[in-house]
Amino acid sequence: MTALKETQLLTAASELLANMVLFAKGVHVFISSVAEGAKGIVIVFEDRGPGIENVAQAMAKGFSTNKGLGHGLPSAKQLCDEFYINTSVGKGTTITITKYC
Repeated sequence: MTALKETQLLTAASELLANMVLFAKGVHVFISSVAEGAKGIVIVFEDRGPGIENVAQAMAKGFSTNKGLGHGLPSAKQLCDEFYINTSVGKGTTITITKYC
């Protein structure tokens, strides 16, 4: 993996982890290699927080529920090759990101 791709992955992971620590409890992070085909890294962030009520709104640049800049989730998505959110209000959120070599 190139230094640029490593930096992109680490930046996205750092942003997601910071959000989950701020908003949620019981954060778990799982790191693995891509299972088949291309080489890459998959990181799964799982929490037991409040969930995301409106994913489309949360993914809009400039939207913030905490008086921040509102670039966290959309920027993390932009830095990754794959980005998936699975959330349930009151139960938590799982975000899976993938960066290929």
